[in-house]
Amino acid sequence: MVETIVWDERGVRLIDQTLLPHTKKFISCPDYRSMAEAIRSMRIRGAPAIGVAAAFGVALGAREIQARDFDSFMEQLEQICRQLAATRPTAVNLFWALEKMKHTAVANKHLPLEQLKGLLEAEAKEMLADDVAANRRMGVFGSRFIKDGD
Repeated sequence: MVETIVWDERGVRLIDQTLLPHTKKFISCPDYRSMAEAIRSMRIRGAPAIGVAAAFGVALGAREIQARDFDSFMEQLEQICRQLAATRPTAVNLFWALEKMKHTAVANKHLPLEQLKGLLEAEAKEMLADDVAANRRMGVFGSRFIKDGD
């Protein structure tokens, strides 16, 4: 399986889908601004993938926030979400992912901010894992309709 979105400590790597099918090249998104540009320029495509990318954008942005209290943190996180939302104003999965990330932050506002940042990262990773699992289930279901050699 080719992973189209990969998280590591330096940021997110994703396949530049504008080059497919002839070239497979990964681009790096070390911060939410570069992730926003990847979404805006359609380097990442497909509703679920755009949602996952937006969630990772929020997690990347959260890493950068230097706040002492939750209210300041959330104010900056909301700004990051607005910038990501502006990349594709009609992308339903993008807005779903942004809302889920904001909800996760608010539901865990009692945590120390560094722990909250880690939780947002974990939430984005879980969204990716859920998307991969859904795609595998569709593949298994669809494989029943394809004969060997087709």
